Amino acid sequence: MQTDESEMRLVAFGFVEPAEAEAAVEELRQVLDVGVQDLAIHEIAGSPEFINGFKVAMGGRIRETRLADAVIVAERHGGRMLTDIPEAWVFPATNSSAALG
Repeated sequence: MQTDESEMRLVAFGFVEPAEAEAAVEELRQVLDVGVQDLAIHEIAGSPEFINGFKVAMGGRIRETRLADAVIVAERHGGRMLTDIPEAWVFPATNSSAALG
């Protein structure tokens, strides 16, 4: 997978059943050239109102140019997008702590 950080998105999809998330991960790794280290599945914890019936979340790094394809794959397996942010927001190129004073 390319490592051009400016083109990466951090995404999470919610799934009702773990098997749905596992199937989505398998397909994403095959068709989108997503690396093993770029996707993970984890149980969702929280109040029922917050988790909206989802038992697991699939989170990871997806190239911005392939994001629409990733959404189609996740939705095909019963997933729903929970979040999508630029990776640069989490790992900025410059240290912003100096600007905070």
